[in-house]
Amino acid sequence: MRRLWPVLVAIPVLTVVVSAQQPPPAQTQTGVAQQTPPQGRGGGRGQQTPEQREAAAREAHERAAALPRPIPARDSVWIEELTYLEVRDAMKAGKTTALIMAGSTEQNGPYMSGGKHQYAIRLVGEAIARKLGDALIAPVIPIEAGNLDNKYLEWGSIYFSPETFQAVVRDIATSLKNQGFKHVVLLGDSGGNTAGMRAAAQELSAKWAGSDAKIYHVPEYYNWTGTGGVRDFVVKNGIPEKQSEGIHDEYGLSAVMMAFDPKIIRFDERVKAGKATINSISLAPKERTIEMGRKIVEFRANVAVEAIKKAIAGGGAPAPAPAAAPAANPRYGKWRLKPNDAAAPPSTNVMTYEPHQGTGMKVTINTLQADGTLRPQWGYTTMFDGKATPMTGSRSTQTAAVRMISDRAAEITYRRVADGTIIQQLTNVLSPDGNIIGIIYMNYGADGKPDTVSFATYERMK
Repeated sequence: MRRLWPVLVAIPVLTVVVSAQQPPPAQTQTGVAQQTPPQGRGGGRGQQTPEQREAAAREAHERAAALPRPIPARDSVWIEELTYLEVRDAMKAGKTTALIMAGSTEQNGPYMSGGKHQYAIRLVGEAIARKLGDALIAPVIPIEAGNLDNKYLEWGSIYFSPETFQAVVRDIATSLKNQGFKHVVLLGDSGGNTAGMRAAAQELSAKWAGSDAKIYHVPEYYNWTGTGGVRDFVVKNGIPEKQSEGIHDEYGLSAVMMAFDPKIIRFDERVKAGKATINSISLAPKERTIEMGRKIVEFRANVAVEAIKKAIAGGGAPAPAPAAAPAANPRYGKWRLKPNDAAAPPSTNVMTYEPHQGTGMKVTINTLQADGTLRPQWGYTTMFDGKATPMTGSRSTQTAAVRMISDRAAEITYRRVADGTIIQQLTNVLSPDGNIIGIIYMNYGADGKPDTVSFATYERMK
């Protein structure tokens, strides 16, 4: 016990010494000691009533609002590049529109980086904000909604669940509203952004009713593939891109990436390997493709600015509810294979097309039973964005990628999961009256080259 006694008596002495060396309260320029920081910065929380904490927070906010900026502001439209005082002063100067832009991190073929949409957003978003003149851009959301539970997920692909994606959009929008932005605009650069952004706009539009802040989802911005979009723009500008190579890439996308940085599509490496083409269109000379990329950026920015102005003038009414989607796609419904031989018995092969995540579609191939019920055989879902999605049922070792090549024609590519080789490429064409679907099947051999061609006709079931 004697050996422990000196240690025990040393404890209060040490306490006194430490306490004695605590610095005195910091002095302000007027000589008055600074008070305990308000809530959120340590100390004092338990000793204040909610009203006192609210008053302290308001006082701190008002002091910051009156604080002069010590140096000239940086000229940027990206909130993450600005200081809080620069954002504050930009808003005071009239920049009260905030853009929330979302991309994705996913498989984009063997040549293009997974973050292609973020690179596109850096170019197009900048142009949109500059053209609007009253806008700043929130940090880009680099992940879209998707099937994160897919056990055959491609390497490098990262997804949010639809609920998480919508929550991220909602929380960013709410943060912007609560610091004073009057117009919050949602722009999705990838197909997986559409449903969640629309839902978030509808939810917050109702929640913000009566306030001076409005939220808008602008679907016109996502125009890589639709009629009058980037694909048509490319063709009208002398690039005869028609046939897809079946990878998640095309000339317009590659051109925009090259306008940002040719390294994104591995341009130099592809030139050396003799692979500097996409969909049979040469990406060389580099300068020509970069110039086309800049034209596409300008085209997309102009389309978006016009749509944003129209949405704001309309008062922030949310986009149509997902329930209205079936009427928007004339393919929805049941389709029965028509036998080539008129004397043959009716086919039991029935396709069903159903809505999926608002603007997408669920495809199921069924067998029609004697009792009139359908037994699913295989299927897949698509957002019509050319992205490969896993197939189910008897084709679970394959993927399907669908892109629209016109209002009534879709291109569908089936690949093996194991090695990515193409099995079939289909051209699916809807008749003008909406009652017939004709399909051309390009079948590929074991060598990965086109082998045979077959045809089928499906009639709408009444």
